[in-house]
Order: sequence, then structure tokens, then C-alpha cells
Amino acid sequence: MKRILLIAGLIIASGAIYGLYEFNRTAEDLSAKSPDFTLKVSELSSQFESDEATANTKYLGKLIQVEGTIVELEEGENLILTLKGTDMTNVRAELATNQKPDLTEGKIVNIKGICTGYLLDVVLTECVTIN
Repeated sequence: MKRILLIAGLIIASGAIYGLYEFNRTAEDLSAKSPDFTLKVSELSSQFESDEATANTKYLGKLIQVEGTIVELEEGENLILTLKGTDMTNVRAELATNQKPDLTEGKIVNIKGICTGYLLDVVLTECVTIN
């Protein structure tokens, strides 16, 4: 009986330690990593517009660096930038939690982030600004 309690205690302790690790884990810092792709916002938008399946295969989960003009800023828990793409599709970039750059609408910006897909706009997450 003691053996069963000891094993159960070890399993519970291991689960608690893993849970604390996951709870305190922060997002990976992308500022030092080199991007998988570098392109203009309009190029990325048009590729998703013309063939979403192929663009998903190519870009989904990849680190992408884009350059474009800010058309909208959304303040919230994280700053979300909308960058001007094509007439139909823009790029929405959610900045990483530690990113609080001085940005204004109409400014041209270079950002790097993980592509998570296409929901009326191309979505990039965990973005960092590039000087």
C-alpha cells in the first residue's frame, strides 16, 4: 500500500512541476532568429488571395518578415497592427507582449512573426518590430 501511495505522490508531484513550467513559460524571442521568408505585405496578401491552400503549405507556422504601411492600430492586451496588403486582404500582426514600439498609422514598418493562417486577413502572431 505504501508503494502505491509513493508512486501516486511522485506522479502528482511530476504533474504539478510540469504544470508550473507550462504556466510560467514565455513565448520564444523571435528578434534574434532569421526569417524563413522576407517579402512585402502586398506579396503575402496576394499569394493567400490567389491560392490559400498553397500559401498555407508554404507559410503556415513559418517565421515571416514583412514590410508594409500601418493602416490601423488596435490597443489591447497586445498591440495589433493592420498592414495594407491588396484591395481585399491585409495583414494583421499581433505584437509580442513585451513589444511596445512607438508606431503611428501611415508609418512603414518591418515586422517579423509566425504565420497562423488566413481569416479574411493574413494573421501573424508573436511579432517583433525590426529597425
